[in-house]
Amino acid sequence: MKAWGDEEEEIVQGIHQPIISEELFYDVQDVLDGKKKAKTSYSRINDAYPLRGHLVCPQCGKTLTGSSAEGNGGKYYYYHCTKGCKERHKSDVMHSYFNDWLHTIKMDDGMAALYLAVMEDIYKTNEGDRDKEIKKLNEKKQGNTLLLKNTAIKLAKGDVEKFVFNVVRESVNEDNREIERQISDYQKMDTGYKEYCKFGISLLNNLNEYYTAASLDNKLKMIGLIFPEKLVYSNKTFQTTKPNEILSLLCSGSKGLREKETGLTIAKNEKSCRVTASGFKPETF
Repeated sequence: MKAWGDEEEEIVQGIHQPIISEELFYDVQDVLDGKKKAKTSYSRINDAYPLRGHLVCPQCGKTLTGSSAEGNGGKYYYYHCTKGCKERHKSDVMHSYFNDWLHTIKMDDGMAALYLAVMEDIYKTNEGDRDKEIKKLNEKKQGNTLLLKNTAIKLAKGDVEKFVFNVVRESVNEDNREIERQISDYQKMDTGYKEYCKFGISLLNNLNEYYTAASLDNKLKMIGLIFPEKLVYSNKTFQTTKPNEILSLLCSGSKGLREKETGLTIAKNEKSCRVTASGFKPETF
């Protein structure tokens, strides 16, 4: 408290909830006074390294990271292993080969037709179930309305007390409001199986185009969903350390997923894992 009148200045402990902690306040003051350098936080999400966190070193099995270096002509970006391993690749070159690899992943025409037929059957089944539920709800609502009408008739005849009618009316109105809400939810329910399936087939057959046009956030989501395990880059192509069984089934005839032995091994924890060219049928350790 500042000095006022005959009273001396006094520092008192506040009882209100502080916006920032006392420790943070003094840290900021030290930075402003030049006594301490401000800490800078770095994000691992960077447009230059969309594959960072998804790549495994084929030499030692560690996750590759990314960094840049100044050189003749400007700044260069690399994916590389951690200290002690010499695995290193230019990011733009790796991105180009990654797009080429995505281009080789295609859905078999026969499998696509079968997939659409199955999903259309599911779509029709769900649509039928929804109509049945709406019909049941409407019948229940009509029953409630009839109950209220009959109670009103009994009230007019003097067969029931008014408070009984009020209880029945309140209960029926509340129940009917809930029924209307459920009907509205069913009517708004957009199953759209066929539309989603057609988009899914288009996505699988044009992975490289969708990936190239996607934002960084969507690129990361695509990689994580389609390739849930780490990717290995070797000999200008990619493999995964564990199969995506659904993708393997749908794209079984795809050039990018064809089964071949490469002899590539990944050393990890004193064991090795052989990776096939398709990447979707790894051998046991």
